Amino acid sequence: MLFSRIQTIDLILIKFQILICGNFAKPVCKFKSSDTVKSKTKEEMASHSKTKSNYKSLMKKGFFEIAATLLHRVKSTSQLSDEEQVLYDMCLCRLSFLPPIDLTNDYCRILSTSQSIDQSMAPIVAEQILRHLKSKMFNHKHSKLLEYFAGNELFTLYLQSFFNVDISIEHKIRELRTTILDLSNDVFSCNASYYNLAVSLAIQACHSDYILDISEDELGKLATLEHECREKETDDYFEKTCFIKLAMYLPPTENLKQKFNSINSKTKVERKLSQHIDERLDYLGDANTVPLLFSRGNIKERAPVTEVKSQYENYPFPRWSNVLTSKSKRTFREHMEHRESSNKSISVPDNIDILVAGCGTGKHVISLAERYYYSTITAIDFSATSLKYARMKVDRATYPDIEFYQADILELTNWERQFHLIESVGVIHHTIDPIRTLKVLVDLLNQGGWMKIGVYSRLARRYIEFARQVIAEENFSDDIEGMRAFRNFVLKSRETSDLRKLIHYADFYNTNHLKDLAFNACEKVFDIPQLKAMLELLGLEFRGFQLDNKRHLSKYRSIFPEDQAGINLDNWASFETENPDTFIGMYQFWCKKK
Repeated sequence: MLFSRIQTIDLILIKFQILICGNFAKPVCKFKSSDTVKSKTKEEMASHSKTKSNYKSLMKKGFFEIAATLLHRVKSTSQLSDEEQVLYDMCLCRLSFLPPIDLTNDYCRILSTSQSIDQSMAPIVAEQILRHLKSKMFNHKHSKLLEYFAGNELFTLYLQSFFNVDISIEHKIRELRTTILDLSNDVFSCNASYYNLAVSLAIQACHSDYILDISEDELGKLATLEHECREKETDDYFEKTCFIKLAMYLPPTENLKQKFNSINSKTKVERKLSQHIDERLDYLGDANTVPLLFSRGNIKERAPVTEVKSQYENYPFPRWSNVLTSKSKRTFREHMEHRESSNKSISVPDNIDILVAGCGTGKHVISLAERYYYSTITAIDFSATSLKYARMKVDRATYPDIEFYQADILELTNWERQFHLIESVGVIHHTIDPIRTLKVLVDLLNQGGWMKIGVYSRLARRYIEFARQVIAEENFSDDIEGMRAFRNFVLKSRETSDLRKLIHYADFYNTNHLKDLAFNACEKVFDIPQLKAMLELLGLEFRGFQLDNKRHLSKYRSIFPEDQAGINLDNWASFETENPDTFIGMYQFWCKKK
């Protein structure tokens, strides 16, 4: 995941533009009240149409912060049209930093009503929460702390929607759950806002896969609670309060979960907790529900492959709830003609056959189903648990023509399928032999077919590589206790140390994600000269990087105006040297079979 706090000069300039946008970027037309809309002149309507076009242009260029600020100004004086509301919400879901406006009510509305919120929104919502929190003072007894957060709608929605990604909020979560753990059951059960906050903290624990450390004192109190749960089986309400306190810290047992589910008349937030707990226990249960693509009779398991497979069986990645979509589905040909503006002869059918090689828990698969018209999507992975997670998500979304199979990519050498598009993002760098693995995939491509590949950048990954060295030197185990101990080690490190930079990675705040980030059983990193040599060897033509932050591409084009298509890898190598965090997520790039 992205390094959430990195800010380059161009981001600072954008912030400056927003701060002064009142002087130079006022909307062409402001909405009036609904009673006077009909009286607008044709000239006003034309100006309004032009303004909407400007919003779309800003969004297309990646300037979501400016577009959101302008739309917020329109909203403050009148009601947004349906189209503008959609544009505004799209901006809010894609902000890289928080503009100098209060978006609390807007995010409360989105998180409480939208079904397409995504974990990528967590940093910006966290920043909005912290902006208000900085003005608050709490006494040493924590009573004001508990009262403030119990009444903070955005905070509780944040806990229910994402796993936390901010260290300051983590400290508050730990304080809150300790305070609630110490509350008497009488006080706890009689205060609905305290109880709902505790349920939200239990949902958050499930979201984060129980990454937070537990003190010896807390462990003792939790043991007492577990005993009380067993002893007080006839007192349903008392049992429920004990259950919620336990669930703030530990994954519930099957027995306790059944007791909680048997309680009638659950509140909305209680039902949400039940759903998350059921889902977690479901995908971690018997995972042999996805068919093998090939019989394993003659397949010899290789030790590193077995270790990586075991990792993703026990720690499926990524953990996700929804997919953030653009709501603009189109054919792959249309998409590539837009990307390849200098080439309007993309030779692919409207409905294509897609292979996702290494689909993990299925988020990538659903994003493709949302983005393109397709004939079939075939998704493979060697982790049965991850595939079960993916299958569960896809079945709920009712996507047709998506086939899941369990298979190792290297098993596909004799497969008689051909695909127009193959995507393998975040996979190749976890294989024993990346070139051999890619060669298998290239052989499955139609002539002139397209590939999207994602691998780690050695330069951008430098802090993670350092962390992996520390883990080896300090001999941290790769189980939950070892990962918690490592996190404590990071938090106690010097503020200026390279190790401390890990707290700015969203993956630091979830067990499964931290396992993938720093404890991966097999990981390789690349540089751009290696990519260039690899593509030449495999007969692939480089067709440009997929950059989530479009400002990097704008900056590249300003430095290398002769390469507006951004396909000169030598130039990109030079650019990355000067801008080492450009590919902080990974290199994601398009290539075409020659």
